[in-house]
Amino acid sequence: MENKNNKIIYVKTGEEIISIVNRIKQCEKDEVTLLVPFNALLLKSVVNLKVLKKKAGEARKNISIITTDKNGMTIENKQAPKTENKTANNLTTANKRENKKIRIFDIVRKIDKTNNTKLSENNSDTTNHKIETETEVKNAPESKPKEEWFNEEKDIKASKIASVDISKKEKKRKTILPVISSKVFATFIFSCFAITALIAFFVFQKVNIIIALKAQETSYNFEFVTDEAIEEIDTTYNKIPVERIEVVSEKTEAYSATGKKRMTEKAGGEITVYNEYSSNPQKIVANTRFLSKEGKLFKITKSITIPGFSRVEGKDVPGEVTATVYADVAGEEYNIDASSFTLPGLQGHPKYASVYARSTQAMSGGIDKDVLYFSESDYITAKEKLVKIAEEESEQDFSSKISEQVLLLENTKEFSETEVKTNIKVGAVADNFEMTVLVKTNALFIDKNNLADLITAKINSELGKNMELVEGSRNYEIKETIQNENGSVRIPVYVTQDLITKIDTNKIREEIAGKNELELNNYFNNIREIESVNIKFWPEWIKSVPASWDKINIEFEK
Repeated sequence: MENKNNKIIYVKTGEEIISIVNRIKQCEKDEVTLLVPFNALLLKSVVNLKVLKKKAGEARKNISIITTDKNGMTIENKQAPKTENKTANNLTTANKRENKKIRIFDIVRKIDKTNNTKLSENNSDTTNHKIETETEVKNAPESKPKEEWFNEEKDIKASKIASVDISKKEKKRKTILPVISSKVFATFIFSCFAITALIAFFVFQKVNIIIALKAQETSYNFEFVTDEAIEEIDTTYNKIPVERIEVVSEKTEAYSATGKKRMTEKAGGEITVYNEYSSNPQKIVANTRFLSKEGKLFKITKSITIPGFSRVEGKDVPGEVTATVYADVAGEEYNIDASSFTLPGLQGHPKYASVYARSTQAMSGGIDKDVLYFSESDYITAKEKLVKIAEEESEQDFSSKISEQVLLLENTKEFSETEVKTNIKVGAVADNFEMTVLVKTNALFIDKNNLADLITAKINSELGKNMELVEGSRNYEIKETIQNENGSVRIPVYVTQDLITKIDTNKIREEIAGKNELELNNYFNNIREIESVNIKFWPEWIKSVPASWDKINIEFEK
C-alpha cells in the first residue's frame, strides 16, 4: 500500500535545483521521494545534491531518490548505517531490489567515485533500473498520468542508446566543478586581487594637488573722463563712453484758493423792447431806465431805436429790438428770473402803455460780498509743491529705467525744463483750481562693464610679469564727480585688488615626481607664495607621487 506520509515528486530533466527545493518546501509530507529521469540536471553536479541536503534539513524532510541515471545507479548497492532521525541527513536513493537507504554525504562521495567507472559496468544495470522505475510508477499518486511517466521512460531509453559516447564525454565535463578544491579557488581569488592592485598601481595611480596661493591686497587711484563721442574705452587717454538719459515727469493736482477780496458786480442781461405806440420808429437814449415787475431798476448803456408796428392780416404787430441792460446798483438781489419791464420815464404819457420790454432769461452777475479767488501766492505755493512731487516721480522713473549694468553719475543729474499750466487765470474768483507741472530731468550714465575693463587695463599696465589678478577680489568706490566746462565729467575711482604670484606648474611636476608624502609636504612648505596645499593620492594606499607627469594633476583654489 502507498505510504500516506510519503509524497512523490516528479523531477523534470531540465528543472533547476531552486525549483525542486521550493516544491519540497511546499510539500506537507515528512517523507518525500524524487523520481528523477535520465540525464536530469539535478544529478549532473554534486553541488546540487549538497544544496538539496542542506535545504531538506532546514525543511525537516526525509528525501529519497529513484532514478535510471548512472549517477544514481552507482550508489544504489552501497548500504549506509541505519538511522531513524528524520532530518536532512536522511537524503537517500531507494532501490526496489534491495530496499536500502544511503545518507546524503555517502551519495555525494559515491557520485564522484562512480563517475570514473567504465560505461560497460553501468550498462549492466540498465534493465534492472527500468524494472525498478516501472514499479515506482505503479505506486505513484494519480496526480500525474502514468502514460506521461512511461513516455519519459521511452525518451530516456532512446537517449541512452543513441548517445552513449556523448554521455561519456558529458560525464567527464560534469565532474570539473566539484573537483576544484577550496585552496585552489582561494588562490585564484587572491591572484585576481593582486593583479587588480598592480594594475591600479602602475596604470591608474595619480595624485591631485589643489594649491591655495597667498593673496596681496593692492590699492589704486584712477581718474577717468567721460566722452559722449566715443563708443569704446580709451586706455591711452583714460576715456570712457557715457550715455545721457532724459526722463519727463508730468503731475497734476487740485488746490484750494486762499485769496480773499470784496467783490461788487452789477447784474445784467438782455431784454426785448416793443413798440405798439406808432408805426413810426421810436428812439430810446442811453441810460434809459427799465423797471422790472419785482421793482428792480435796470439801464441800457447804448441808445436804441424801436421799429414801428405793422399791420398783418388786419392785426397790428409791434416793432421790437434787443438791448443789453445792467442793474442800477450792485448786489445779488438783482439776479432776477425772466420778467417784464416798463419805462418809468414815459409814465403819464400815452407811450407808457405802448412802449415796454420783456426778458426771456434770468439776470446774473450781481454780487456784493467777500469772495475767494486764485491769488499769485496760491500759484507760487502750488508750483513749489507740485514740482517737488514731479521731481520725486522723476527719480523713480530713473530707477525703473536704469539696469544693473549701468552706473548713474550722481552730480550730473539736472532738471532742464519746468512747465506749469492752470485751469484758470490768476485773480479769478474760485474756491479751487488745478495745476499741471511738467518736469524734464536728464543725467549721465556709464556702463559697469566698460568701467571694469578700463580698471583692469590700467592695473595690468602696472603689474609685473610674475603677478596676476585674483578674480572676484576687486572693490572700487567712485568719489565725487567733477563736471568740466565742455560738458565732460571727471570720475575719480579708488580701487582695491588682490594679486597673487604666478606659479610654474610644469616646474612643480618635474620637481615633485617620485617624492613620498613627507617629502612632498616639505617641498610645498618651502614655497612662500603658497598659502596651503591639499594633496589626495589615488588609490588611497599609495603615498608617493607618480613618476609620470600626466598622472600629476595640479589645480589652483579660486
